Amino acid sequence: MKNTFILLFLILPFLIIAQSDYEIINVIPAPTSATLDITNDGSFIYTKSNSTIYKIDPADGTIVDEISSTNTDGNGLAFGDGHLWAGGKLSIGQGIIRKIDPLTGDVVQTIEHSISDFTHGMQIVDQELLVNFYFAGKSDTIYVFDLNGNVLNSYPVDLDYSHGLTFDGADYWLTSNTIMNGGAVDANIYKLDPMTFEKVDTFDCPGLYYPNGITAFQNSLWVADNATDSIYQIKLDIDVAINNLEKNDISIYPNPVQDYLEIDLGESYKEVEVRIFNLNGQLLINNKYDSRIKLSLDIPFPSGIYFAEIITEKKVLGIYKIVKE
Repeated sequence: MKNTFILLFLILPFLIIAQSDYEIINVIPAPTSATLDITNDGSFIYTKSNSTIYKIDPADGTIVDEISSTNTDGNGLAFGDGHLWAGGKLSIGQGIIRKIDPLTGDVVQTIEHSISDFTHGMQIVDQELLVNFYFAGKSDTIYVFDLNGNVLNSYPVDLDYSHGLTFDGADYWLTSNTIMNGGAVDANIYKLDPMTFEKVDTFDCPGLYYPNGITAFQNSLWVADNATDSIYQIKLDIDVAINNLEKNDISIYPNPVQDYLEIDLGESYKEVEVRIFNLNGQLLINNKYDSRIKLSLDIPFPSGIYFAEIITEKKVLGIYKIVKE
């Protein structure tokens, strides 16, 4: 996938994050009994129910605003590029995605497609729109669009009935349920490899059996369960294991940084690319250099945590956590 990256939460390159368990730390009521996908803008949670998008307070579920999306029969909902993106159905086999101004509710862009009328989870990462489509009797598939609606790639997902999709800055997460023998339903959350979208871990969903939406927010995963009409905030117990796939002599300093970040590559490379991301996975800097050993990079951002990805001659040397004071 174009511009795919892995953001890791230590100042060491090439880490593998292994999921073990989770804790439910908050439960808030869903605004309706037909809650579909959910997303967030960094401050509030948005949920979709047929043609209405609800903006809610994550502390207690209070409805802050209601926005008409004019979309029906579509679960997908994402926030990115300063707008809401809502999936819907035009007719059998025909779908639509609308870009909506969250302040006015005005539709500013429409994307019509014939991929599937079952638009489920949606997520915007690095100026790309990822949409999870459900195909009855076939492998569900994640399609990657640019923000103009052009299909860039697609990735099959080996699941029976996948729903919400989100990205936490390191991994993708997908909710799904499966009809088992005797009519029982098995609902799960899956962690997906950020390069291949293959399943790398799984655990049971909170709630009952209908996890329509998921979003990464406040260092937690929030899961909307349509069977209990509730939204669950779950804190993940993450174990981090170090896998030194490649040794290098890169030095990054000072860290924490105030203004300028110095990067010493340890040796000269003909081509060097440095990319800086925030915790939401948004690309902030993408600088390219020729024949460099040392670099000086301006970090003109608010205080917080960022990530520097260093690529030399088409090979990723490492991804480093940067603290801006």
